[in-house]
Amino acid sequence: MIFRKRQKTEDRKQRTENRGQKTETTVQDGKKNRLLTIVIFLIGVLCIGYLISIGRNFILSRLELKQIEVSKVRVEVLNGTNIKGLAETASEILRKKGFDVVRYGNAEDTVLSTIIIDRSDPELKNAKVVQSILKQGLLTFESHALQLFEVTVVLGTDFKVKKEASILETK
Repeated sequence: MIFRKRQKTEDRKQRTENRGQKTETTVQDGKKNRLLTIVIFLIGVLCIGYLISIGRNFILSRLELKQIEVSKVRVEVLNGTNIKGLAETASEILRKKGFDVVRYGNAEDTVLSTIIIDRSDPELKNAKVVQSILKQGLLTFESHALQLFEVTVVLGTDFKVKKEASILETK
């Protein structure tokens, strides 16, 4: 009987010690979980801020393009291919969108890629607006001494009249 009482007392002590260890472990795990939650939250906040920044910049750049009065953008369209009437077709698309196509004709050389040259703005705002209508073209800046045009489009053999452009031009 004395043995049983000792055994029970020892068992109680052991359980009490085990509870203390479990409580200590649980507290440590809780601190780790809270720390992990805070780190994940901060990473999430940073990611959301980054995405908002990208979206804002994208929207602002689109607004800048929309603020350009296309009727004031003088455009020259040159056919750098062997396809007859291509410059005229591209000119019609741009005119229907409100651009002032001052001149169209043939380029001196045949070119592979369509090039849109902004002649007045190193930030290529005018060229970007033309590109958004034609849905193609490499952008570059090259000033022109006489400043007759804001944009020169040299149509290359890669130039295709897009169905979207044709649909848009009839509206």
